[in-house]
Amino acid sequence: MSLDTCSGVVTKAAQRAGLRANSQSTPGKLVTVVGGSESSGTFVVHCIAVDDKTVSVVQGIDYQPQKGALGRFADQAFAALKAAVK
Repeated sequence: MSLDTCSGVVTKAAQRAGLRANSQSTPGKLVTVVGGSESSGTFVVHCIAVDDKTVSVVQGIDYQPQKGALGRFADQAFAALKAAVK
């Protein structure tokens, strides 16, 4: 998976979930997608190029003690990235 595909999958998943998403990149090395909801929490996804592979780190941070909307979104984003590889 390319860095562009990785960030695109996450951005589309965020849009479907009704969350804002912004990305920053270091061309050929890293794309970071950050977003969330002011009232619910935030998410951060790093798409990192390592040799001929792309790895991702997905974090969902809820503004509450239990797993909430952003934690569930992080699970969905991770599942979408796994599905995009197949």
